[in-house]
Parts: sequence; structure tokens; C-alpha cells
Amino acid sequence: MTYDLNRHIGRLLTDEPFWAALSCRLPKVACKKIPTACISYNRETEKMVMKYNPDFLGQLSDVHVRGIIKHEFFHVIFDHCTTRGEKENPKAWNYATDLAINSIIGKEELPTKWTRTVVIQDTELQVECRPLFPQQKDTPWEFLDWHQTSEHYYSQLKDKVKDESNQGGNDPYEGAGEAHDEWADDNPIAKEQMKDAIKKAAKEAETKVGGWGSMPTEVRELVRKSLIPTIDWRMVLMAFVRGRKKADRFSSMRKLNRRYPYIFAGKRTRRTSKILIAVDHSGSVDDWMLSTFGAELEGLSKYTEFYVIPFDDVVSEEHMFKWEKGKRLKMKRVLQGGTNFNAPTIYANENKFDGLIICTDMYAKKPIRSKCPRIWVTAEGCRPYFSTNEKILRIKREQ
Repeated sequence: MTYDLNRHIGRLLTDEPFWAALSCRLPKVACKKIPTACISYNRETEKMVMKYNPDFLGQLSDVHVRGIIKHEFFHVIFDHCTTRGEKENPKAWNYATDLAINSIIGKEELPTKWTRTVVIQDTELQVECRPLFPQQKDTPWEFLDWHQTSEHYYSQLKDKVKDESNQGGNDPYEGAGEAHDEWADDNPIAKEQMKDAIKKAAKEAETKVGGWGSMPTEVRELVRKSLIPTIDWRMVLMAFVRGRKKADRFSSMRKLNRRYPYIFAGKRTRRTSKILIAVDHSGSVDDWMLSTFGAELEGLSKYTEFYVIPFDDVVSEEHMFKWEKGKRLKMKRVLQGGTNFNAPTIYANENKFDGLIICTDMYAKKPIRSKCPRIWVTAEGCRPYFSTNEKILRIKREQ
């Protein structure tokens, strides 16, 4: 009788509520084309699934099947399935991820070895495979320590392992079994699906006594930390700009009047916004920060138009310009004085702008109240000289 993982999964994960909750959100599909098991991205349905070879799992004990399931699910938890495309040596990354996961699971929960059929030069051969573990003899990871991260293992292996495709499947080292050929490299849809599945599984685990089961404490904390929501400051900035748009209604003969059709003209709505972006050109703002502000404003201009005015201790009206939608411009330094946040705030108040965005290093005294909504954009590491309840968006400074 063919082994059906879906029939056994409940029994296998009875004492593992977190893994059981995650399993419910990851379909299991039998597939004899793969040697053991793998996480796969179905590009037609745009969903992640766990594929398994029923003949392989059918010959294992419950303990080893549970270990295989955990191995595959750890790939999901650690986001291995969507980050391989960033690596220069994908094969070394495959090994690194398996070493990191298997050192967590341990030798007791994984099969010691298995055989698989491979085709080399039109000849079928039986190859013995083993799971990867640190300090295995006669391997590139023979001298690597246990319980390290996949990034650590990758840094040690990327120059030792040749990046060759497994044509013919003749690689004897394939982690808990699979060559990771069906991962969703750099796929944002798959990434969000998996993050959502982990979040819901973790939420269920938190509500139950012993909900995390055998999950190591350090891994549990890592999962919790990874689920802390992070704010994309670019999306916040976009939402701020779009949220300032006002409705301007006007009559149009091209619009059908719903109450009196063909008698009176209909009404159209034109949404406009008058946003002022004040860029700090004072001496304390370095060239990196100024060029970064310019690059981000260029990205913002793809979606809307706005006014840009440089300032230090005063605003420079002569250098003010309208950044039209889709236009490419280069930010140039035109001032080098001190910093006074009152200058752009007063200008925005007097000219009745709908929103004020101040790009600065935050090194000045607290300004007066703004009559329009005001937010701040600064670099990571900059600390304001004043306390404020207004939103502060921080740009990460790349090393």
C-alpha cells in the first residue's frame, strides 16, 4: 500500500502543536520523481507545497519521518527557500542550510543512510546517501562546529564547494534528501505566504500549554523575533503622500448624471495634493545623506508630484522647484548654514500645503507646530534633539 503522509501527519505531530499547525498550512503532495522530500513552489497555483516520495517515507520509522518533516519545515521557517538567489554559490548554500538544520534536529531523528537510483551516462546506479552533519569525515565540512547558522556555514563553504549542477543526481550529499531544485528563489509571493503561515502557526502555539513542543528555546525566540512586524518606511511615505490628496469635484458632460441623466452634467472628481518636501542642506548633513534623500525622492516621483525646497536656517525659495511625476532630477547642495526647523514649517503654514515632509539629520531644536501633517525622514543612527509624537522614518545606512 502506498504511503500517504496526509493520513499519518496527525499522529506523527501529536506532541508538536507548532509543527502540526504549520503542517496544516503547507499541502503535502506525493511525488515519486523526487528521491526523498522537498519544499516546492507550484508556479501555476502560486503556492508552496511539501513534496515527498511515498516509497522513501514508507520504509522509515515514525521518528525518522518526523525528522524529515521538521527538516523541510525548518527550511520554511529560516526562509531558505526564497533567499538562495542572492548567493554566489547556490550549491554551497544548499549544504549550509542542511548543516544548520540537521545540527538542530540531531542524528537520532534522521535516517542514517538510504539508497537512491541515479542515471549517469545512461546507466542506472544505486547511490548511498547520508544526511549532512558537521564534522563528518572526508567532507568539506569535516572541521565545522555544530549548531551554527546557515550564513556561517555558507561563509566557510562557498570557496571550498564547486558550484556545479547535479546533472544526473550523482551528488551523495543532499541533506535530508533533496537537492532544493524546486525552491522559490527570490519569489515575493512565496515569501509572504510562508511568513503568514509561520505567523499563524506561532499564534496557535502560544495559546497552548507546551505548544512549541520540542522546538529549541533559541529557535523559538528566533521565530518570534522574525515575526515582529517591520515597517517599510517607503510605503509609509507613500501612504502619507496619497493620504493628503483632496477631492476636487467639477462638472463634466462626459460623465452621466445619475439623478438627471442627459439633462444635467455629471460630476467628476479630481484628487490632488500639495506636498512640500523640505530637504536639509545644512553643514551637518553629509553628502551620502543628501544623495540618498535625492534618490528616494526620485523613486517617490514615479507615483506623485510634489514641491521640494532646500533649507538650513532659512528656506531658499529661489531654489524651490516642483518635482513632476516621472521626472528625473539630481539633488545638489545649495546651502551650508545651520539648521532651523521653524523655517520650512512657517513656509508650509503660510502657503497652505497639505503635508510637510522634512528630510534631515534631526540635529536642531524642536520647531513650532505645523498646521498640516508633518513627518520626518532621517538616516538610521540619527537621534533627534527633541521629543515628538510625529512619525520619524529612518533610512538604513548601507555598509
